[in-house]
Amino acid sequence: QLDYFETIHAISKKINTTYELDKILDLIVTRLPEVMNLKAATIRLMEENKGDLELKAAYGLSQTYLERGPLDKELATYYLKQGEPVVILDAKTDLHTIYHKEAELEGISSILAVPVTFNEEVIGILRLLTEEVRQFSHADINFALAIAEQSGIAIQRAIDYNRLKQTCK
Repeated sequence: QLDYFETIHAISKKINTTYELDKILDLIVTRLPEVMNLKAATIRLMEENKGDLELKAAYGLSQTYLERGPLDKELATYYLKQGEPVVILDAKTDLHTIYHKEAELEGISSILAVPVTFNEEVIGILRLLTEEVRQFSHADINFALAIAEQSGIAIQRAIDYNRLKQTCK
């Protein structure tokens, strides 16, 4: 758990010193697999005015898997958009997911998905994926939620900054 606290501190420090959205997202998806012993991580953000999820950053997954189709039809996404974390023990069979064959081909077993929020509004989804079946602990879930919440603040700040920068041009 000490690694989790150190990681929260390190990520918070880095994401709060930049307004570059890509750098913030890349840091999150590359650091979490290392700390949590994961195969991969992705961040999808809600498209403005549509509510669709758009992939913004990924680590550890093939392009084929990333292009498998939209997540919006998955039951897991429904719960995430309501602000609830979702734990999927086996992505190859779980009814919360629809891309069972793709998960099997990619070697994905378990998924922890948490909402990325800003001001209690869901602005995206952080998905953490494992190769082996894994029962995520309460510490894992709380850590992912804390990172997602910190990320939401930094993401929204970067979006607002870049919007303002464009307006001033």
